[in-house]
Amino acid sequence: MTKNSHRHSALSDAQRIALLDRLDQEDAQEKASNRRAAPRLKYRKTDVALHVIQPGGGATDIVVSTRDLCANGVSFLYWSFLYTGTVLRVVLNKRMGGEEVLSGKVVWCRHIFGLHHLIGVKFATRIFPKLFTDPSEWDAESQDAKIDPKELNGKILLVDDQEIDRLLFSHHLQGTNLEVFAASTAAEAVALLKKHSFNLVVSDLNLTEISGEDAIKQFRSAGYQGRILILTAETSTQRMRTAMEAGAAAVLHKPYTPHQLLSTISQWLAGVKHDTGDEAIISELAGKPGIDEMLTQYVGQVLNLLQQLRAHIDAQNFDLVRKLCQTLKGTGTGYGYPLLSEFAGNALKILDTSMSVTESMTELCQLENVARRISAHKAA
Repeated sequence: MTKNSHRHSALSDAQRIALLDRLDQEDAQEKASNRRAAPRLKYRKTDVALHVIQPGGGATDIVVSTRDLCANGVSFLYWSFLYTGTVLRVVLNKRMGGEEVLSGKVVWCRHIFGLHHLIGVKFATRIFPKLFTDPSEWDAESQDAKIDPKELNGKILLVDDQEIDRLLFSHHLQGTNLEVFAASTAAEAVALLKKHSFNLVVSDLNLTEISGEDAIKQFRSAGYQGRILILTAETSTQRMRTAMEAGAAAVLHKPYTPHQLLSTISQWLAGVKHDTGDEAIISELAGKPGIDEMLTQYVGQVLNLLQQLRAHIDAQNFDLVRKLCQTLKGTGTGYGYPLLSEFAGNALKILDTSMSVTESMTELCQLENVARRISAHKAA
């Protein structure tokens, strides 16, 4: 694929990099008002090979410039429009040598200028971005997120057979309001899960008496339905992928910095928060002549869309979740509910950068909350 790949863009490599840097600067300004940045890493490569299967038939081998990489996908510059659903293969070079060919499909296409577009691709299988990216970018991924340790609350269960690792983990969480329970074996962890209600389970992937994958299955069998975070120095893609398939939500690699730990825990604890209020949201158009019946119909449609959204979130159907968010974003303001459009837009931004329903749960939960609260009329 790489030998016959070609470029069609009139921009030079330097111009493409400058354009991507400009997009980062523009997005950084928008992030200032957002809760967090999506879990992605800068991935500036000007020679990434793609094999694009055209919807109308035929295929094209091309070389593109990439912007960033996450566990679920990649974004890159393209000199034309690409339809969502377009199937392609991407060749990524591993940092330690070798390459990995990944299948995926286009999930969004954003116009930049002229014929140039930014394309988002969702991989068919998850990857581990740090196997492909420069270590200098690893800390940069969370620099914009300002974490106040005192805002972190809840119970965490740490499962690690090494005492030095358990001590280090607890040390980094000093200053938070988190209550940390520690277990050295999966059996101890299961016993604790049956006694306490935990907001998050953090487990090493390589336990002495059992694999992390099997430990995750035991946690689920014990009735724990919350998020499980893998903490490991493991570099095997297959091992980590197996852990994700067993039910882990994310992987945090050792060694990690205190900021990385706090940022990751904040992200996954935030997924269970609903902090957007509970008061009814009344349309700005309510009371205007001829609009009340339309608003009543719209509210009914939104509640129906909300049921669909929950079903597709539970099924991890990325494409349909994204489509419903687009619908809510596009109609909310028009019917006098700008807050609905705002929260749907926030969810879309995280979906488009993380390529993952799971990693967008905070924004999706907030959107659901807003959608439930809309009302056509003020209470009498």
